Amino acid sequence: MRLLDDQCAACAALESLSGQQTRAIGGADTDLLLRIIGQRQPLVDRIGEINRRLEPFRSGKDALLSRLLPAQRDGVVQRVSKIAALVESVRARDDQDRITVERLRGAVADELAGLARGRGAAAAYAAAGSRSPASVSSAPRFQDRQG
Repeated sequence: MRLLDDQCAACAALESLSGQQTRAIGGADTDLLLRIIGQRQPLVDRIGEINRRLEPFRSGKDALLSRLLPAQRDGVVQRVSKIAALVESVRARDDQDRITVERLRGAVADELAGLARGRGAAAAYAAAGSRSPASVSSAPRFQDRQG
């Protein structure tokens, strides 16, 4: 039960950070986003460690649950359900955040490409306008063919 409580607390903290992450992405606050990601990793590591410690209980869960009193069994089921709901909430939000970040990255790439094209055009005009009179051919560019 203590392991499930610890895992539930870690998942709740992770879910809270997930909400902050979504707000940081929406506000384009990369500094905050990086701090949140740094805070998430120890929680993910802790959840993984608790999962490893719970593995022996999972393999014999039916036998273990049958030895518990009904109130204890309900407590275990409730904790496991809460953990599953928190993990699903984080997963769904992370999926949506990933899509948002990919869309933002595409928009930035398009802006950068537009800037590069603009710089190229400006450079071409600047080069054409900076020719010295000596470098321009003395032959006329336009002629009046009527006389």
